[in-house]
Amino acid sequence: MFERHAQTLSSGIITIEDRTRLPAQTAFDGGPLMLGAARVPQALLPALRLATRDDSPQVSVEALYAFGALGAQYTGVARTDLLQGSLADLRGVLNLPDPALRLAAVRVVGRLYEKRAGDPPVDPQLGNLVIAAVNEDDRAMKLAAMDTLGAIRETRAINGLTQLLQFYGKGDLAEAAMAALARIGDRSSAPLFLAQLAGKSPALKTLAIEGLTRTGDASHVAAIQSALKGERNDRALAAGDFAAAMLSNAPIERLVDALNKPKSHDA
Repeated sequence: MFERHAQTLSSGIITIEDRTRLPAQTAFDGGPLMLGAARVPQALLPALRLATRDDSPQVSVEALYAFGALGAQYTGVARTDLLQGSLADLRGVLNLPDPALRLAAVRVVGRLYEKRAGDPPVDPQLGNLVIAAVNEDDRAMKLAAMDTLGAIRETRAINGLTQLLQFYGKGDLAEAAMAALARIGDRSSAPLFLAQLAGKSPALKTLAIEGLTRTGDASHVAAIQSALKGERNDRALAAGDFAAAMLSNAPIERLVDALNKPKSHDA
């Protein structure tokens, strides 16, 4: 069944080049903008959601990624209905023993339930399953789960993410924890963000600036500006421009210029 859907998708939404590489995952990995504004057939998403229960793990994984990639295009009431109607299925997959299925589900939760203006808090049971995934031994699962917690702005994960950042200290796992905290942007994390401004890691400093910006507290502008004196890292400087624009109504020209640079655009 899903094979037929995949072929339908290839004629306008997803280009299938290599059937051995899970084309739906390739589309998902390309980000929300990869599929453009193509209209999603009304009957397709329920079929994909049903296919996530297929006896073949590969079909289920591919269906999950296709469901996440296409479902993220929904807006308004249709999106609200989709998110509510998908809870039971996603919770079920997150409880399965297959690691590839659970990894796909964690990533899809982050894509579908990524916080938008006006969204209610994510279902607590779903949030609990993603929080639990952070504690798994698999490195890819840890990274994906932390990314999803940041995307859904799960405030109940703040303490755990803070502990992980302090435990790892540096490297990709520390940066993933910091990125999640920065996306959540809770004011309780402000002392942690301020401490990272004095650190040697440009990546952590950049994320700290982004986190302080999302707290919405303009009193941190001076600390951000002080931390950027002598800074040469383009991403950190762009984060400073973002902070100035958001917290003190500074002109956005420098931020726009930074985003137009190839390095910033591709980051």
